[in-house]
Amino acid sequence: MLSLGKAKGIVRTHTLKTNAGGGSDEFLQPYKARPQTTSIAAHRLVAGALGMAPRVPREVRDKERQKLKEAKEKRRQEKQQKIDIWDGNFGKCAMDEV
Repeated sequence: MLSLGKAKGIVRTHTLKTNAGGGSDEFLQPYKARPQTTSIAAHRLVAGALGMAPRVPREVRDKERQKLKEAKEKRRQEKQQKIDIWDGNFGKCAMDEV
């Protein structure tokens, strides 16, 4: 059986080993927000938990899918704009036409 002193020593050395790595900050990333839950996902989760087939009209599914596609395209365009700005590839500005 371990005495309390030995257990403390083990914990301390373990802590020192895990924190002594240095350079762990390169893996740190900013917090990414969780995607917004859609009604399709909610219906699918509930229906799956109850063991039944989801009953969602085709029109509602199509609207939700279109909404998700538009959001995905918007995120892609925003990401591309950031890349273009850093690369110096500016599009036309509203002031260019004046």
